[in-house]
Amino acid sequence: MKNLNAYLSKRLNQKIKGSTLVEVLMAILVCLIVFSLAQSILLKMEKDYNTRLKLKADMYYNPTQYQNELIPGTETFQTNGLKIKRSVSAYDELDNINIESVLITSKDGKPLSIKQRLIPQNTNANTP
Repeated sequence: MKNLNAYLSKRLNQKIKGSTLVEVLMAILVCLIVFSLAQSILLKMEKDYNTRLKLKADMYYNPTQYQNELIPGTETFQTNGLKIKRSVSAYDELDNINIESVLITSKDGKPLSIKQRLIPQNTNANTP
């Protein structure tokens, strides 16, 4: 029993090693700073990716290749991971002007580019 009392008194008098509240708060603060930096980097990467997709959509659609195809109606086609919906219709009930609307979306249906232009109906490819 004497050994047990000596052991317990030795353990009770021994200083407990641990972290103070200030040290714990500093560790939490450092972790929060690291996570916020990582989140801002990830958001910037996502924004850059969306910008690249929009640029790809703008560069891929060439309106001059459809200059002579002014038949009113809607056509949809997919290419290079982009879905292009092109529609031609009469502009404000005028017979000699058409409006071309182009909607380019990504694979998941997110709109990347919307373009509209007015086209005279009796246009030759050689005339500007």
